[in-house]
Amino acid sequence: MFEGLSKYFGDHPTWFYLLVFGPAMFTVIYPFVLYGVYFLLKERLAQGKSPELMYMTVFYFIVFSLIGHKEKRFLLPIFAFCVLALGYLIQRKLKQWKGRLLCCIWFSIIVELIVQAAYQIHHKLWVFTDHMLLSGQPHSFYTMKRFDQPWYSNLHNPDPSKKT
Repeated sequence: MFEGLSKYFGDHPTWFYLLVFGPAMFTVIYPFVLYGVYFLLKERLAQGKSPELMYMTVFYFIVFSLIGHKEKRFLLPIFAFCVLALGYLIQRKLKQWKGRLLCCIWFSIIVELIVQAAYQIHHKLWVFTDHMLLSGQPHSFYTMKRFDQPWYSNLHNPDPSKKT
């Protein structure tokens, strides 16, 4: 971080986790996740208790936002804590938000199904395209171009004439 080595892997702005990867990970419920973290912090402090999980979540998020190279997988360690804060928010506000909350839950389920269907269709199209354009040459000697094509590597090619 201090030596600036992340520039070799690609740099992103500081706000990238907040405005790009956060919505990509949580989709429709992302505003509720942000409010849930804030609500849990505020409520635990009002009770005179220390919200260690939320301190750790916010600290982790800030530190990793300062690092230039950003990937979605770097946020996975705090994903469960964000969902925990969302669950706490839902549990505390259920009576107050009952009708709107039910609509939001159904809306998020429908959006997630549509997003997953789009990912599956897109993935299948790319795999099909790779099969159609397969030249027989491996992309490198020991590695595979895609994890779902084990026969594409030089060592796993079922055609003995294509092995080097």
